[in-house]
Amino acid sequence: CYDALKQDVEDLENSEREVEAENILAQALKKASDKPHEAYEIEMLLVEVLIYKVSNFNFPIIYWMAINLASD
Repeated sequence: CYDALKQDVEDLENSEREVEAENILAQALKKASDKPHEAYEIEMLLVEVLIYKVSNFNFPIIYWMAINLASD
């Protein structure tokens, strides 16, 4: 189930449909509320989608943050 969800999210990201991926992950997260490990994995996928979405618009900012936060 998780692998199929991950593949669907990747396909949506590659099609520049990040908002749709966010919605699917939000629904999946609600369904997994009683399964802590699965919920965690879905949350991490959601973080990846949000980073991907933001980086498409703000790559220089994200790059600067990554460099500066990694050095702390």
